[in-house]
Amino acid sequence: MLTFKKYIKHLQYLIIILITSYLYLSNIEQIKFHPDESQWVTTSIYFDALIDGNTQSEIWNPGYWTLTQPPVTRYIIGFARKINGFGSDQLNKPWDFSLDRQTNIAQGAVPKPELLKTARTPMVVMTVLSILLLFYITRKYFGVLSAYILFILLVSNNYLAIHLTRAMSESALLFFIILATILLHLASKIFISDNKPILENKKRLIILSIIMTSIGIIIGITGGIKLNGFLLLGVGTVLFAIILFFSTYLTNVAIKIRILILTCVVMVLTITSFSTFISYNPFLYNNTIDRTVAIFKWRIHESVNQRKNYEKSDLTKKGIIERAKIVISNIFNKYSTLTFKSAILFNIGLFLAGVMLSLKKSAYFIKGNKKYLPYLILILTTIIAAGPLLLTLLNWDRYFYLPVIFSTIFISIGISQILRFIYINYAQQLFTTHLRAHS
Repeated sequence: MLTFKKYIKHLQYLIIILITSYLYLSNIEQIKFHPDESQWVTTSIYFDALIDGNTQSEIWNPGYWTLTQPPVTRYIIGFARKINGFGSDQLNKPWDFSLDRQTNIAQGAVPKPELLKTARTPMVVMTVLSILLLFYITRKYFGVLSAYILFILLVSNNYLAIHLTRAMSESALLFFIILATILLHLASKIFISDNKPILENKKRLIILSIIMTSIGIIIGITGGIKLNGFLLLGVGTVLFAIILFFSTYLTNVAIKIRILILTCVVMVLTITSFSTFISYNPFLYNNTIDRTVAIFKWRIHESVNQRKNYEKSDLTKKGIIERAKIVISNIFNKYSTLTFKSAILFNIGLFLAGVMLSLKKSAYFIKGNKKYLPYLILILTTIIAAGPLLLTLLNWDRYFYLPVIFSTIFISIGISQILRFIYINYAQQLFTTHLRAHS
């Protein structure tokens, strides 16, 4: 039977879902159409070929569409389209960036409103779930105040509302990154649940193996949304390396055993993730290694072409200082929730406060305080999964959404810590003084 306290706790999660769903779903048709959405909706036809078992179809032959982006987002859109009754004959034509907007519209490159809404809906669903999970994680590990501040900052950010609603890959990437970090936290907790080597406890070993395999599968799916999803392999590797070699846990385990464990972790995550990546992409069924390498090479090739075609957005032509200023301004001012005069300094200050606290708590975990594990995972995910996006070669707004989200998490932690400091050192003393004066 639920106690009143647990009832209120569950009720708040329901309220979070309802508020987020209302804000995003009510705005789903008002978000400005992006030409890239045209291509994602068009290529959802790959889902039809997959579920029909046409894995040998010429649609999977080497070409632009099989090389340019992994197919998971196409499958998500295709699934939503199919269950809503939209057949492949109702798809729009792909947007041609060599033509002007009016010509593309005349040629049928814009999805019909209902089709576009259908393609955007699963993105909104994953966004709602992502915000719910972020609220839950923050509330449980970083404090109730931080959780509510984060929720308010996320749902009131118009920049995020745009990019987490469009029928593109941003929302799905965020969702699966969060899932991966949750499972990494669970795996790490089990791994350090006692100081005995994991190899001596068969039950723990089996459970950990299942979780690590699940993490590998999720990483494989994340990499199938955006290739940078494979950066999660780095998060898992560095996390277990720190636990095994730099923390106070398992110091009684021989160094060669720790090397063996880390090797097994890396192998399980790598083999499982790339096996998953290959399994759902028939393009990779033939000449697997060559075609997998070709996908990564194509991404580099496409990036070079994009810089040539969009010279005004090419950040490589800027000096290091100027480039840094643009990136910092984008994250802490232009795309931040808190935007006002001098907001950039305010946001950076709050961000640094959150980062410093998180680094401090991460150090406590390394020294033996297990409850601070989430801080270390947050730091590693920010640096390894979101950090490389700061080195983006193009000044395109959607390339900054992960740094904006992770910086917002640190900002919420920073705000809550400052408020607690003010309360403990000033407000509480004033209140106590006031009571004594009137007693």
